[in-house]
Amino acid sequence: MTKKLAMVLTAALLMVAIPKAFAMHEVIVVTKATQIKMGVKFTLTAQRVSDTAIIVRMEIPKEGKLKELKRVTLDIGDYKPGAPSSPWVSVDLHTSPGKNGSLIVSFQLSPEMADKCSIDLGPLDPAIPESLVYYSVQFKGYITKRK
Repeated sequence: MTKKLAMVLTAALLMVAIPKAFAMHEVIVVTKATQIKMGVKFTLTAQRVSDTAIIVRMEIPKEGKLKELKRVTLDIGDYKPGAPSSPWVSVDLHTSPGKNGSLIVSFQLSPEMADKCSIDLGPLDPAIPESLVYYSVQFKGYITKRK
């Protein structure tokens, strides 16, 4: 009886743990050109202030697709189109409260790193249970020169 109970408990534990281990990760790339079409609301300014610095500020309203957002991450990597890859570095960004419960992040990076960095928003509420969805915001198109 004890062996059967142990086997049943082991099977139940595996049935709960295995799907989470194989959870799907979906990364949806967001660019300045696709942001509005996708309905992902945020304000991103990336201003080149010198030859060696870009100041980034992002305000993320907690509404719509980003209503349940809990984490904002900076990923650095060498992403080649069509090739599966992981970031070289992934770090949670410090968020500050903004107006109406929005989240604000700000940081500085070098112009050389701008094409290797993305801001990841998520995990978000998935469309499919046991999956993880992230929005990966690419800097290209957002960078402007200081006036």
